[in-house]
Amino acid sequence: MPFQNIPQPEHIPIAENLRLRKYDGNYEIALSGYQDPYVYNNSEGILDDAEKPDMEYVKSMFDYLDEVGELYFIEAMKDGEFIPVGDVTAKPENPAIAIWYGEFRGKGIGTKVMQAVLARLAELGYTKVTGTQVYKRNPH
Repeated sequence: MPFQNIPQPEHIPIAENLRLRKYDGNYEIALSGYQDPYVYNNSEGILDDAEKPDMEYVKSMFDYLDEVGELYFIEAMKDGEFIPVGDVTAKPENPAIAIWYGEFRGKGIGTKVMQAVLARLAELGYTKVTGTQVYKRNPH
């Protein structure tokens, strides 16, 4: 738990078809998303296709993010049920976000998720977020 004596919510509703779900240790579901060159180029800054993240990389990344902030799966409604489509970490320095699948990019999900993250950080008493960056090659 990164924020002392403050429980992380199980869910943060964003819209009828969008929510955040507390990370449950199941990092495996993120592997296919992070192996997409678009995702690892834009979220991890990895430019070499030969350096695709493997399961160990994803586990290490999620362990770190879960330690330094509140890690959530981004879930979107598809065929009547919520499915994980990305991840985000609520933390006051460089809150990390990745939308794993192309069909969910360019629809404003990232903006809505970051607004929810900023609202969560405000609840936690943070008034400033630093170190944010979107790579110039990221068109979304």
